[in-house]
Amino acid sequence: MKLRACGLAALLLAGCKDVTSYSTAPDESYCGSVIQGPFVRSGLSPSVQMRLTFDADALDRAPGRVSTSDGLLQDTPLRVVPEVFHDPISTLNFGEGRRRNLIYAVTPKEQGPAVVVILSLLENGEVEARLFRAPTGPEGTREGAIFGVFPLQKRKGTCGL
Repeated sequence: MKLRACGLAALLLAGCKDVTSYSTAPDESYCGSVIQGPFVRSGLSPSVQMRLTFDADALDRAPGRVSTSDGLLQDTPLRVVPEVFHDPISTLNFGEGRRRNLIYAVTPKEQGPAVVVILSLLENGEVEARLFRAPTGPEGTREGAIFGVFPLQKRKGTCGL
């Protein structure tokens, strides 16, 4: 019985998508600018840039840190919601070319409540980050709302942030 259980576990693990190549080395970061269209950007300057460090071996513990050039996020840790990894939402799949989508939260230093982060690990080795937060102001306003999509490429250095 033990052998059969081990065989099943090995089969399941073999079906998992290995994402270790997405980890950044100590001298690397994922870097990129927010997509410019106002229909995919809210509450962020059109010139804002992002830096992401990522540890694929710690997806469910301490997967990385995020900074933005506007100061919203300053070496802010990606916070894990442990239950997400045991919920069907962990299989979220949208669009082609995505190896895996991961959901985290970040807490801005001084600019309101938590922001949701969805990291898409793309088949081409890049990462796409989405930041979003619902409006925090009076109903019917966009006050405090954030939405931005950042295509990120792995580079040496800290992206100038």
